[in-house]
Amino acid sequence: MPSLIRPSWFRIKDISHTLNFFKDSEKKTPHDLRNQYISTRLFIVLFITSILILILYASLEQEVLTKRVQQPSFTDYTELNQYYKQTLVCPCSTISVLYEKFISFQPTYHQICHSDFVNEQWIKYSYLRQETRGPFFDLLIAQLFQTLSTFCLLSKQIITDERLSFNSITFITGTLIPEQTFSQQALGFISTFQEKIKSSFSASLALIRGTTQGNALFTILQTNYFLSFVPDSDSLVIASRSYENCSCRLSSLCSTEIDIWYNNTIVLNIPGLRMGCSIIEALLQSNLIFFYNQSLLNQLQTYLFHNDQFNISVTALDPSLPTNYTPATTIGDILKMLMIEDWNFHISYESYFSTCQPISCAYNIIAHNNFIYIITTAFGLIGGIATALMFLIPLIVGFIRRRNKISAVIDDEINTGPPNLFQDRIRLLWSRINDKIRTFNIFKNPEKKTTYDLTNQYYATRLFILCLTISMVILISYTTLTTVTITVKIEQPTSFVFLQQLYPKYNQTLNCPCTQISIKYKEFISFQPTFHQVCSSDFISQSWFNYDPVDFSMVALDFRVTMSSSFLALLTFCKLSIETIQNTLLVFNSSTFVTSNVISENLFQVRAVEFISLFQETTIKSFQNSLKMISETTQGNALAASIYIVLDNSSHQLLSVSPFFSINNNTGEICWCKVNKSCVIDSAIYSLWTPDYTDIPTLFNIPHFYIGCYIIESLLLSTLECFFNQSCLDSINTYLYSMSLYPFNATIMNSSLESQYKISTPIGEIVQQLMIEQWNDQIFYDQYYSACQPIECTYTYQKQADLIYMITTIIGLLGGVTTVLKLLIPSFVSFLSREKDRKAATDTTSPSPQIIYSSSQNLTQIVKVKQPTLSIYNELYRKYSQTLQCPCSNNAVDYRKFVSFQPKYHQICQSDFITMQWINNIGYNVSLAVITNEDDFRQTASVAFQLLSKLCELTQETVSYQLGIFNSTKFISVNVISNTSLESQAENTINTFKQTTINTFKRSLLLIKSTTQANTLMSYLLTNTMLVAAHPAEYASYMDYIYDYDRIYNTTTNESCSCIEAPICFQQAAIYSINSPYYDNPYYFYVSSNTALIFRIPGIYVGCYIVDAVLHSDL
Repeated sequence: MPSLIRPSWFRIKDISHTLNFFKDSEKKTPHDLRNQYISTRLFIVLFITSILILILYASLEQEVLTKRVQQPSFTDYTELNQYYKQTLVCPCSTISVLYEKFISFQPTYHQICHSDFVNEQWIKYSYLRQETRGPFFDLLIAQLFQTLSTFCLLSKQIITDERLSFNSITFITGTLIPEQTFSQQALGFISTFQEKIKSSFSASLALIRGTTQGNALFTILQTNYFLSFVPDSDSLVIASRSYENCSCRLSSLCSTEIDIWYNNTIVLNIPGLRMGCSIIEALLQSNLIFFYNQSLLNQLQTYLFHNDQFNISVTALDPSLPTNYTPATTIGDILKMLMIEDWNFHISYESYFSTCQPISCAYNIIAHNNFIYIITTAFGLIGGIATALMFLIPLIVGFIRRRNKISAVIDDEINTGPPNLFQDRIRLLWSRINDKIRTFNIFKNPEKKTTYDLTNQYYATRLFILCLTISMVILISYTTLTTVTITVKIEQPTSFVFLQQLYPKYNQTLNCPCTQISIKYKEFISFQPTFHQVCSSDFISQSWFNYDPVDFSMVALDFRVTMSSSFLALLTFCKLSIETIQNTLLVFNSSTFVTSNVISENLFQVRAVEFISLFQETTIKSFQNSLKMISETTQGNALAASIYIVLDNSSHQLLSVSPFFSINNNTGEICWCKVNKSCVIDSAIYSLWTPDYTDIPTLFNIPHFYIGCYIIESLLLSTLECFFNQSCLDSINTYLYSMSLYPFNATIMNSSLESQYKISTPIGEIVQQLMIEQWNDQIFYDQYYSACQPIECTYTYQKQADLIYMITTIIGLLGGVTTVLKLLIPSFVSFLSREKDRKAATDTTSPSPQIIYSSSQNLTQIVKVKQPTLSIYNELYRKYSQTLQCPCSNNAVDYRKFVSFQPKYHQICQSDFITMQWINNIGYNVSLAVITNEDDFRQTASVAFQLLSKLCELTQETVSYQLGIFNSTKFISVNVISNTSLESQAENTINTFKQTTINTFKRSLLLIKSTTQANTLMSYLLTNTMLVAAHPAEYASYMDYIYDYDRIYNTTTNESCSCIEAPICFQQAAIYSINSPYYDNPYYFYVSSNTALIFRIPGIYVGCYIVDAVLHSDL
């Protein structure tokens, strides 16, 4: 074996000694051959070293690879998200997802709402009357149960309506959102939804409760005021009730626990169940302790409902059931939660994924270069390195080894020539260099040594050097001018760093992803509203309310009689304004601002100001609309705040004609509250009452302060001028101080304080602005930034290529350039010399396979179209819909820019039947001062048609208000979307808007109707009750108690209906003959007897409440 190895080793050794990459037929001297051997060995060493360095660098270098999975399943996505969640991007095929697709809820309500206590049979049973109850307690407990049932039904109806609105809202997302982020956003949607409906309900209920108290509306059950009739003067005495030393005249919250009396003895106390100024106020203060006690329930049935006609067993609430409330929790607190125990929300990320339907998922991985990349990179640079080494190494080696030899030769030649001829030395050196340049040949061919061939090779060499030099200059210039993109990461930057250092310099490329992309408004916006000074003045203090005198000698319209009611109404508006702001702020604060990246302070300020402006506008407008609806339905139901009556001696029945009328002294025109709720006269202080009441002199007029049909209506038309004026207040005190049991020196308001209102501004204008002077909103960018919590910021910038980049780029391209030049130049020179070498030409066709391969490859080309028109975009979308991207210069577009509405209303809203001419003709027709049957349409016609007119106004104002909100809502789009996608998304948004508008109006009207019925508010037209004096007029005592009796409808059928048990009773309206003279004096009224039915009006109804009757009527 050694004998075999030894010859091979010598053979290899011999080859290594004689290996020559630089053979030159003209250079065969030992010195030249030695240079060639040295150059070959140096080339091998440098070439291998360079290749190793390139391979090592390429193998250590990392690259970002993008992987793509087409039409991933949910399992695929879950697995990908587990490993690549930082870079995973999955574009949705459906970018608009309805909430109902991934959020569902099935609320469970407090057990009281499905207990025996709200059962229709139990309520009907509890309405049975017993002799043990006096007139005040009659029906009280039954009405409490009925109201509790109403609250349960209202809560369920609210949830049903709002569920439709919630489900129709769309969640817009261009790409699939990670599950954790999605869950956070979904919980934000749910929280906002909950707070919104709870706050809206609480605010609406508070407004209704406040205006009911502010107007001092009477109840059929006489829970807040009781009525007595004085036959001698045909006058009505109205006195307020008190509970536990609390007067309903001064507070609607007065209440006490219910006791059952028998023979002037308390036989049963009902713990937790209260009675008070109104059914609703009493119920809201009650708790459920009584409802959990079976023993007390049995006793209640024994004392109140011992009627053999019904045999009902009522079961107490089950204390073992899970609940969020205790038995001592007030019903008011439970109602604030909409009677809900648990919302039972379910969020399905998988359903969201299925609806999104991602077309593909792309993710990035960081990996070392693969083998093919390393090889191609190395081969790409080999040519340049080999060329450079082949060109430089022989020159360097030859130069180093030749320098001494050349110096010695030159010295010998100089020494043998004439001395001191330095010019000869230079000339000789230049001659040698010139000869070297002239005969320099890089295209030597041992087979081509003729003079013609050598000349071609010399020209080719010179052309090659020229082309290579030009190429090198171009390459160097290009790489010198080329800019490279540098990406920089800043870990956990502070807001100062972001605002002062990063954003000013790199705002075009700066990207700071938020760890918390959904931020509640309360994190960065605060409000500290200040209210009109009247809300903190003496004029809404208890001392001022107690200041009014109690003297039955004063006329009913005397300021001293009405002042406490007027200022209590003003206090109510102050409280309502504060409560409204608090409730709406709950919704605003829980609303979220979604931002995936930190935005600049300027853009943040713009967005925040938009949020605030929209909040303020919608809060004020919503309050105004709600107040107007309450006002119009109060007038529409002809609810009683004051009553003028006449007596029918034959039946002892008290019959109402009108609550109030006034005469304009300038024109003598009658203003009748039945037609116009804004009838007012100046509020004044009068002399004490005398039998000749028409001659009562006016002592002092309160400037621009009025009294009228309703306390609130007249208050809103009044101003506070007198209470800024010490002289005016002193005049009031002159007539008030000595008569009051609790004298009080009130301090006038300060007219010098800064205010957006004048002292002559009507109170109505102040109320319409929620009594607010300044909102005092503040925006905090630092808090927004902190809530966003960016972990890092990245930005990119362009810079000139550095030396290493330039060198590697030039070397990488040099090999290709030299190869091409070596292939083309000899042929080109030969072609010019008219000599063609077919073999050489054939050799130069070798690149063709590479050309064929290159031409078969697909290249991705990005085309940009500047400022495309709509027609150009449509054409581009038609051809390149899968890859087309057109970034919007404005990402937030108001809906008003591309969606418009032109609502068309029912023709009744433009008809003669809602004109004031028609209403006045009915209302002021003196023949209608005659009182006839309760179902005579002429009794309620003017009120009904005016209500219809106001309903037209209310619906139009509601739509206009909602359109204002809709138009200011932003449509967010990063890129232009197709016409089909836009129409689809816009249609969903429009449908949501329509449904929300309808539900909002219906719910507001339903709540007003329900609370009116629950409180048994009395109509001054007595459509829902009958007032009967205890005795005939000739036998009546000085003060005769007035009893309430049910108004019964459909008495001629077997379906008679009581307004107490079912306040939505109604029957077909009729016209009766009038057996009465014609009066042209509106102060006289006549009760018509022996009336005969003329005809019934098809489709028109009268009933307990005019609003319900109108809504049940048709056209």
